[in-house]
Amino acid sequence: MSRKVSQLKSARVKQGIEFTLTVDDCLRIYKDQLGICAMSGMKLDYGTPHSENKWESRNLSIDRIDCDGRYEVGNVQLICTSINFMRGRLPVDVFIRLCERVAGRSG
Repeated sequence: MSRKVSQLKSARVKQGIEFTLTVDDCLRIYKDQLGICAMSGMKLDYGTPHSENKWESRNLSIDRIDCDGRYEVGNVQLICTSINFMRGRLPVDVFIRLCERVAGRSG
């Protein structure tokens, strides 16, 4: 977790994004979420090699709930890398609404 937080912090600070999140914060969030993705409910992979198929990766990703906000407790959730790729910069409610529409058409 330390490496993930350190690399993300370095990249985001260079982009001018405020980052006050600590490794301990992320570990606490991971524990509070019971090791599952906050959006999909899938078990997060933590400390394992990336999946061969990045679109199905369940590797842990630190996601800002408000994409224009800071990396701080209360504005981050831990989600699967694949979910984070799909969401991009969409607001959570818009992303969920679109996913529901897609799911409603498949079948």
